Amino acid sequence: EIRYFWEEAAAKVREWKFPKLSLRYRATRYLETKVARSANQVITICQGLRDDLISRGINSSKIYCIPNGVDANKFHPTRKDPELLEKHNLNGCFIIGFIGAFYRYEGIEYIIRALPRIMRSHPNIKVVLVGGGEELGAQKEKARLEALSAQLGVRDRVIFTGRVPYSEIVRYYSIM
Repeated sequence: EIRYFWEEAAAKVREWKFPKLSLRYRATRYLETKVARSANQVITICQGLRDDLISRGINSSKIYCIPNGVDANKFHPTRKDPELLEKHNLNGCFIIGFIGAFYRYEGIEYIIRALPRIMRSHPNIKVVLVGGGEELGAQKEKARLEALSAQLGVRDRVIFTGRVPYSEIVRYYSIM
């Protein structure tokens, strides 16, 4: 199963300027390709990854694309959780959110960069970022996002909840 190529993730997390020149990048790409070539079947989450594998010489007949999905019985629109609204001072707010690991390739910064412009038409907007990560890359990204929100003057509009128990994820989705 491939949802992202390790060499691309490493290049973005480490902010390599010329990743394809790196021995580590090329070695990881080689190994990733070798594993995919030797697998009986390969599952990707999007057509772009499938196309990339085919360009590497992987037989297209063994590559299947199955997009990300959710359990619709568990994750569906529900009433906003009043305790979370109160806890994070979100009553009456329009809320944009993210739940997951904080890595640069997730693009969380674009939500923060758009916030000053969105505030012009939605002055009651707030951003709730749930998660983080134990790895150094995720911790660095959180610090970078906090600094960016302060630099843009929207730090009071961005809430970093930290990691929450999986059992509470549905509650957080309810307020977004």
